[in-house]
Amino acid sequence: MQREQIAQLVEKSKKNDFDAFRKLVCHFQPKIFAFTFRMICNEEDANDTVQEVFVKVWQNLEKYNPKFSFNTWLYTIATNYCIDFLRSAKKKQFLPLQEEHSRQFSINDTDMRLNNKEVAEIITRITQNLSPKQRLVFTLKELEGLEVEEISVITHLSPEKIKSNLYLAKKFIRQEFNKIFKNESERQF
Repeated sequence: MQREQIAQLVEKSKKNDFDAFRKLVCHFQPKIFAFTFRMICNEEDANDTVQEVFVKVWQNLEKYNPKFSFNTWLYTIATNYCIDFLRSAKKKQFLPLQEEHSRQFSINDTDMRLNNKEVAEIITRITQNLSPKQRLVFTLKELEGLEVEEISVITHLSPEKIKSNLYLAKKFIRQEFNKIFKNESERQF
């Protein structure tokens, strides 16, 4: 959907055009679900969060500033819900990726490469152990493909903070990958 089409649907939605809003939801819902799922790592909670995001969007359409892309505004709302969820879930303990967990990602043949799904599962597991801010920045930049400037608008973090958190997240993920593959290669010998 082109930016102009989105702008028209937003304007119609502001005038209580439910069909226009439904089109916006249908267009953006898969993207927002993928983002919230990557942040929260739980399908049911991600679905609930997506619903909350679109309720909030509907209730606050009048506050939307067309100077920013609708996509950015939507990600900002989704980001705030995810951060709130992660803060409230702080009491839950995420287990570190230990050897028994890494077995489910084991490689039976050293020549066999992990497919994208397995890598995604490993990254999802590893990112559960990042701080909420690091997980957010990593997800927006590396998984959603957003630029630093857009992430800055969404998160209200300076570009330097974004780059710093991204660096720390990548470093942690790289270390965890190395542990997994080191454990795997030791089991094979």
